[in-house]
Amino acid sequence: MVQCRLQGRTLVASVDGELDLNIADEVRAALDRAIDSSPEARAMVLDLGAVSFIDSSGAGVLFGRHKRLAARGGRLVIANTSPQVARALKLLGAWQLIQAFDSVDRALRGLGEASAWKAR
Repeated sequence: MVQCRLQGRTLVASVDGELDLNIADEVRAALDRAIDSSPEARAMVLDLGAVSFIDSSGAGVLFGRHKRLAARGGRLVIANTSPQVARALKLLGAWQLIQAFDSVDRALRGLGEASAWKAR
């Protein structure tokens, strides 16, 4: 359901399935565990490429992780949204707060991780 890895100071989290009321609490808990266990992480790339549907509960998970990361001076970005998920996130106002990229690699480059951390 949720897989996380740390790349430099960025968490890369992949979610699959439907991000809705039925699993929102599980996804929230998994992402929070990843954030809590990686205090050096200042950003998170949330790969939604395998998410087929998102509702307001799922968007609430995204908004909450955005807020948690912002509180520590970081940020959340999203990668790989399908047209259906992107449309739902637009209607829910996500694009006013959260930047989107078409791939994880581009998101990492946008955050400066690809060049800054591979050299170390």
